Amino acid sequence: MSGIWNAAEDAEFVNLSIDMSIKVIADTNGDLKLDVNTGGVPLGEFVITAGAINKTVKIVSTKPVFDTGSPEYPYPSMCGTHNGTLTPNQTITVSKLYTYSCPGTCGHTERVTIRNDMGGVIVEANWTGYDGDWRNITFDAVTLVAGEIYNYSFCTGSYPQIIHERTANVTGGTITCAQFTDANGKVYIDWIPAIILLNKP
Repeated sequence: MSGIWNAAEDAEFVNLSIDMSIKVIADTNGDLKLDVNTGGVPLGEFVITAGAINKTVKIVSTKPVFDTGSPEYPYPSMCGTHNGTLTPNQTITVSKLYTYSCPGTCGHTERVTIRNDMGGVIVEANWTGYDGDWRNITFDAVTLVAGEIYNYSFCTGSYPQIIHERTANVTGGTITCAQFTDANGKVYIDWIPAIILLNKP
């Protein structure tokens, strides 16, 4: 497992001393379970369970990111094509797109395109399949400038988490849905994919 999950370079180490058996459940990926003594824990939310005690721990990057977060109600969800805008509130360098998947599913992004306000493509990348780090798409690093409006197009697969709003204020800025077309051709204007844009370690 440590060969797949690597701790973020800015992660803080925490020592846990306890007299009972503990397991970590990565609830953003359904049934995936990790031992506490793993070589690295990915970003996301985890549940630490000890008997009847459950504690949710969120592992976040200390570097600037654009993070929609995981919505309380991510359903209904479906794969399709999301088009909209994002506006960072701080200048950030990004080289990875992480997609929050609905619990128990393999929700992911298959293709990402980001354009600047002049229409120039600054990010264009494709998913590499379920091998390895399948919730992420990596691309050449690009700087998103605070206050600038960027147009995005994300083609998703399976069941990604959805924020059912036209516009959402999120960690790192604002994201707006212009149009989502699902796999059946139905069009929505209030489906925002739950994602993180960050710089890979």
